[in-house]
Amino acid sequence: SNVTDSFRRTPRGGAEQQQLDEMVTLINSISLAHMADRMCWDLESSGEFSVASVRKMIDDIWLPRLDSKTRWIKYVPIKINVHA
Repeated sequence: SNVTDSFRRTPRGGAEQQQLDEMVTLINSISLAHMADRMCWDLESSGEFSVASVRKMIDDIWLPRLDSKTRWIKYVPIKINVHA
């Protein structure tokens, strides 16, 4: 069965249809393996999570190029769930 069969309505065309087509293409390119679930961190070759790899990704992708490194503030208020 196609993923679009579960939708309540069909796209109206235009941007909706384009977004749906892109989503279906992405979904069809996914290959699932029959194996136990596991956690993997793609930013490290070891697959292990590190704060340093997150900081480097933020620096490399989202922040403007500066000569100084990003200052990492260790304190996060308890009510903020960063990875939700």
